[in-house]
Amino acid sequence: MKNLTFRAPGVPLSLNDVLARAWPLSTAAQRRAAIGTGQVRVEGVVVREAGSLVEAGAKVEANVGRGGAELVVPGIAVVERGEDWVAVIKPAGLPSHAPEDGVVSAREVVAGALGWTVEETLPVHRLDAAVGGVWLVARGAEAAGRLGAAFEQRLAHKTYLALAPEGLWRDGVVRRKIGRHSAESRIRVVESRGGIGCYELEPLTGRTHQLRLHMQHLGAPILGDALYEGVMVEGGLRLWSHRLVIEGEGIDVSAALREGSWPGERVFAPELLGDAARDQAPCIVVSAATIKAMRRGHPWVLTDTETKGTGRFAPGSLVGLAEAGKPAVATVCVEGTGVVAARLWSWGDPARQKLEGPEARVAAALARRSALLGDPKTEALRLVHGESDGLPGLHVDLLGPVLRVLIKSPAAVGFRDRALEAVRRGLPAARQPEAVVEVVHLREAPGGDMEGVRVIEGALPFEAEEDRFVVRERGLAFRVETGLKDPTRPRPGVGLFMDQRANRDRLAALAPEGRWLNLFAHTGAFSVALLAAGARSVVSVDLSRPYLDWLEDNLALNGLDDGRHESVKSDVRRFLERAEGAPYDGIILDPPTAASAGRQFWSVKRDGQALIARCLALLAPGGALLVCRNDKRRTVTLEAIVRAAAEDAGTPLMSVEAAGPGPDFPALEGFPEGDSFEGVLACRRPVVAKARRDRGR
Repeated sequence: MKNLTFRAPGVPLSLNDVLARAWPLSTAAQRRAAIGTGQVRVEGVVVREAGSLVEAGAKVEANVGRGGAELVVPGIAVVERGEDWVAVIKPAGLPSHAPEDGVVSAREVVAGALGWTVEETLPVHRLDAAVGGVWLVARGAEAAGRLGAAFEQRLAHKTYLALAPEGLWRDGVVRRKIGRHSAESRIRVVESRGGIGCYELEPLTGRTHQLRLHMQHLGAPILGDALYEGVMVEGGLRLWSHRLVIEGEGIDVSAALREGSWPGERVFAPELLGDAARDQAPCIVVSAATIKAMRRGHPWVLTDTETKGTGRFAPGSLVGLAEAGKPAVATVCVEGTGVVAARLWSWGDPARQKLEGPEARVAAALARRSALLGDPKTEALRLVHGESDGLPGLHVDLLGPVLRVLIKSPAAVGFRDRALEAVRRGLPAARQPEAVVEVVHLREAPGGDMEGVRVIEGALPFEAEEDRFVVRERGLAFRVETGLKDPTRPRPGVGLFMDQRANRDRLAALAPEGRWLNLFAHTGAFSVALLAAGARSVVSVDLSRPYLDWLEDNLALNGLDDGRHESVKSDVRRFLERAEGAPYDGIILDPPTAASAGRQFWSVKRDGQALIARCLALLAPGGALLVCRNDKRRTVTLEAIVRAAAEDAGTPLMSVEAAGPGPDFPALEGFPEGDSFEGVLACRRPVVAKARRDRGR
């Protein structure tokens, strides 16, 4: 028995027809028997009528036998001959080695076509039965042993072509265990057509079959793959043995993708921005509890036991959101079948309203940032901030000559190109970038070394290998980076926390003549701003030597390496335990949520309050403490924690006020996951002279 798992194409088909595509050697009687005995499920429900319509994109699971129909075997095409080997085009559907249940093997067909005996016709490598393309056959045991040894010694290189949904991962190495063994495959998109990518695939370990598993893992199952959730387009599996090279044997043979491989029918279920009938809006189904949570302000559809239909649509599709049997109440962007199923686009039944496109939302986002865009001294700012600007999963930063597009969800795929074009059109001429860099940074990233940073438009004004370049904020210079130097390790940050710009302005107003301490200093933007504003001295503490070196570079860029600054490489907790001398007039405490410090582990939930209390104890009367945290699951406000820490330290506070991000990082109520950070500025109560106290009695 075989367990098939696949998806219907983008048009409704009868269950018999879609099963016939996935089970090509079956007879009509075998399909009727499998369906009638409850061996076929559609979206988890047993369907017993062969004529039942299967919705576009629906998931089908079937337990079937080997099939009994006769295979029409096409002729074998010879690509190249050697003295004791031949490279042929193996037709899809023929097993490359032993026949299965009486089905003729490719070995027998090759032997008959070349006039060799079956015994002396020896395949050198395996190809799955469903895979066609270049295949090497040896004549005789000696040749088979010699050529087989080249495969064992990894002197043979095989590449394949596959058609699959074009996802966010376009280049790199997938690394994932298959059974007990680690398997690696290299992938690269070489052509794109209407949301379908032509992938060049190379198995670096193992057999052809791993390519199918790896593509499924990337969220891009190969079209026609009946085993791993491929969309069952007509014509079978779109995986093709493309090229074979064997060093030392003079073998280098290739064959183009077979004629007609690009699907001639709709692949994905229709969406609202496509040609879906608006009176029958395509929907995903969710629970009443999910809709209730979203009504309270959280814009994500979190998967639960009642979530259905997310896999029917390509990531990024705009579809309706509804309870089972009820009209749609919202439009959402589909993310996939993981923890987050979709993200809110707008409220209201999409069949009864005109959907707002991404262009209008980009225009509104740029309008909200008009003051920053009009400030020639500030070259680094966020133009689009995901859900808060109505563009879920998409963040766009302007970094001087570079536009950096940060993709945090597959949901952004559907509108990314239109939104980016709208950004380019909406920016003033003086702000037009020279290059656009895309960074993919997902919650659930694949294993291996997949390229997550790439230039998608224009040319960089610097060498990608060096990556760092200078931008200005309020006239101060800072080095930032796009991430191109290490594209397989994408990071959301650029080396400058633009969301702290407003706090740098707040503290600069308090800086003159003060003695300051910058904890978890990162690349030192606070230190630069304080010194430029006239601080008497600044001590910057961080455990990372590379960050401290970067900090020193930023100081030098601004001519602030004048002896007023001290860099300290240390764990912050240990530094505070040893701290002594005059109190500080100001302290910045902006820790990571969690981090490793040598053998110790830092957690803001566990260690934050004690750290704040220690900082308050080191603060001079009248001094200021900026505290920030990036805790997405907070249950207590930061202000409450600071006030509790003040009691622990016996330090009276004069004021505690909000100190959040600037206007280019807006917050969405009820959505802490979208907040850049939570910040408060606490001021210690100044000492009141005794004579003054007496006069007040």
